[in-house]
Amino acid sequence: MEMNHNLRIFRIDTAGCGGCALELEALAAMPQEGGKPAVEWVSDPSLADLLVISGGPNLRSRRLVENAWKRMPPHAKIAAVGACACTGGLFGQFEQMTGADAFFPVNIYIRGCAPSPQALLAGLQAAMNCRPNKDGEVDPDEG
Repeated sequence: MEMNHNLRIFRIDTAGCGGCALELEALAAMPQEGGKPAVEWVSDPSLADLLVISGGPNLRSRRLVENAWKRMPPHAKIAAVGACACTGGLFGQFEQMTGADAFFPVNIYIRGCAPSPQALLAGLQAAMNCRPNKDGEVDPDEG
């Protein structure tokens, strides 16, 4: 996914505590170098390079993510943000299932509960550079 433009991100918050969503909101509000943002948060998945999933998917949110993923361009990637999206997290009960990769082709894992700002930035940098491992995944924790 080599790009000549900002990384365009479409985000979906699924079941979880909301901690990852707060960290992502803080990142979205962060001033960018030179006044020009390196990332752009879009409200239309057909315009996005990266689908960010936070929280663990449940039956209801799984359909929302599927609908968004179907509308995304062929070059798009998926990032699982936080323990819930990566593995099912602390709340692996109720109607929550497991990590997002049980249903979707996750390329980037940004671990933590909630992930640190450094981990989020490393994950977004990985998405921009998109150097997948032999399994087609990018893990910023294993730099």
